[in-house]
Formats: sequence, structure tokens, C-alpha cells
Amino acid sequence: MQEKNYSQQVSTRLMEETGIASIKDLVVFLDVNEGTFRSWLSRDSLDTRLIIAKCNDKDLNYILTGKREVNEGGNKGAKEGGNLDSDENLGFDMDSKCTNCQILIKKYYEAVDLLKAKNLSLEAKNEDISRLIRLNAHLQDEIEERKGSVLKNGTNN
Repeated sequence: MQEKNYSQQVSTRLMEETGIASIKDLVVFLDVNEGTFRSWLSRDSLDTRLIIAKCNDKDLNYILTGKREVNEGGNKGAKEGGNLDSDENLGFDMDSKCTNCQILIKKYYEAVDLLKAKNLSLEAKNEDISRLIRLNAHLQDEIEERKGSVLKNGTNN
């Protein structure tokens, strides 16, 4: 039997934590297309942000890492109604003892910063390509003008 990849392990723990018995019910809970979800599993690339958003009242440390951490007063690793669009909050109480989740969040922000830097680099390259296309069009126009002038006058200006 083949060992489960990380995404498969997370989805299994997610189903366990939510009491969901089938992939069909899980995709309804996550509000994603089943084909998309199965693709995530095969590529080992779950949308962890989505899981965090949908499971902020669950033991996210267990779901994401497979390790349970009991905090004082139960699971305080997630804030009610966390704002996932904020750079300051991914739905976690950063003062909690959910150290593994904090490590995952730190890695997430590092990845976001890297993607932003790569995006800026791509935007600069796209701008350079646009300039070259405009220059090429200008040069093509100039060549056509000179061809027309040569044909008309019989000389090269």
C-alpha cells in the first residue's frame, strides 16, 4: 500500500475532525469542485488557507500537522471569524501554544513574500517586453516609410 502524501493525510484528519465520512461531503463542506480537490490530493497541494478559513473552530494544529496540542481552556489555536485577507491574521491566535501552526504561518508568509518578489520581477519583464513590442512596431513603421520613400524617389535617404 502506498504511503499517503501530506495533502491526503491532512484531508483524512480534516474529515476526522469535522465528522465528514466521504470526499463528496468534504468538497461540499469546503465549497470546492470534487475534481479540483482530487487534483490537489494527487499534486499534494491543498489550499491550506481555505482549510484554515473553514475550520477555525477545529484543532488546526492536528489537522495540519497531525499533532494535538492541548491549550488551557481547550483549543484556542483559532480566532472566531478570523480575517484571512489581513496580513496580520490568518485566523490564528498568535499568542496560543500552537507552535507548529505558527511555524506553518511563518513559512506561508515567507512563500507569499517570495511570490510577491517574483511577481514584481515578472511585471518588470512584461513591461520590458511591452516596450520592445512598441519599439519593434515603431521600427517596422519606419522601415515601411523608408521602403515607400525609396520606391517613390528611387533613392535611399
